[in-house]
Amino acid sequence: MALLEQRRQPPGDPAVTEAIGEAEDGNEPVGATIGARAADPCRASGGSLDRHGMQASRLANLSVRFSGKALPRTGIRHDGIVIATASDDRFLPGLLALIHSAHTHNPGARFLIIDMGLSPDSHRQLDRLLEQFDVAATVARPDRRTFALLPDGGRFTRAAYARFLVPELLPDEARALYIDADAVVVGCLRELWELELGDLLVAAAGDEFVLPEEAARAGLEPGDYFNSGVLLMNLARWRSDHVAARAMQLIAADHNLTLPDQTALNAVCRGRIAFVGREWNLLAGRPGRIAARQTRIIHFTGEDKPWRRGDAPLSGFFRVHAARAGVDLDLPARRRTFRQRLRLALGLACLRPKHWRPLLVQWRDQLHLAKYRFRLDSSPRGAQHSP
Repeated sequence: MALLEQRRQPPGDPAVTEAIGEAEDGNEPVGATIGARAADPCRASGGSLDRHGMQASRLANLSVRFSGKALPRTGIRHDGIVIATASDDRFLPGLLALIHSAHTHNPGARFLIIDMGLSPDSHRQLDRLLEQFDVAATVARPDRRTFALLPDGGRFTRAAYARFLVPELLPDEARALYIDADAVVVGCLRELWELELGDLLVAAAGDEFVLPEEAARAGLEPGDYFNSGVLLMNLARWRSDHVAARAMQLIAADHNLTLPDQTALNAVCRGRIAFVGREWNLLAGRPGRIAARQTRIIHFTGEDKPWRRGDAPLSGFFRVHAARAGVDLDLPARRRTFRQRLRLALGLACLRPKHWRPLLVQWRDQLHLAKYRFRLDSSPRGAQHSP
């Protein structure tokens, strides 16, 4: 039986996609379960999560902010955690590092991996990782026609739309934690997983670097706009409120969105968002970032992916898990020209903040990385906390 069923459309809304059907090869199932669950306080105990069974709220604004505060718990057992992600061949190194890092810190997690264009060789590497570390995972391959009406090309491909499939791929789950394949997990996710959502649609960290005009397209101020790279998804509410269909409808109607999947989700989820702190989605390459002591997820947004650039900010945390996951990396750091080195030397000699502050940040990051490596090497299951 296919993992992907035909999508229900809300009354009065035109269909954005024809169907979410079976994979192109109708002789094989779309997904296959790999790995097993061992007895451990953080390991999955089997079975699906309980549904909330709550009525959908129609209040205009239910959004709340938990930044810097303890997150209220639902009482959901941590051993039922489900992590969803998606990748094509371009993001394979990130996918392998993400799975290894998330499994290291949350060994009971189950994974949904959405294949958005993985080659046979990529599948072999993925299968080897899942089997080597005994990771419980389902690999799903959606119909390529699903996103036929949505824009493709440039910085973003249709792989970015895979998060819209999670509610239908996990029909028996009440929630899932979606994480982009260009992120690494560096701590236990229990606190985020057990966050009380009620009728809220998602929990996510704000994206303070979004352009005001992009936030305005979602009808929001920049401070009310979230980054969709890490989403705690209320799947029961997503299904009942047709969140994915509505988001795809917005994208199909406006091909000029700079961040189509993210802006559309912000528009649809507006007023029903739980904003969490940056430690749950630390944007590695952005100016002004704070390498917080309690960071749990590092997200490598932008073009400087750590598997393409050896000196990308915080890339050392990626390399730790990429090496353990069997990713072959040979990326020399960018070399400064003589003029750049001279300018840096003069800037440091003159104590210019724009020159010495980045060096202090690098030294601080290297110290955190050294401590992180030590905890991973000294613990058979890896560190359970942040760097």
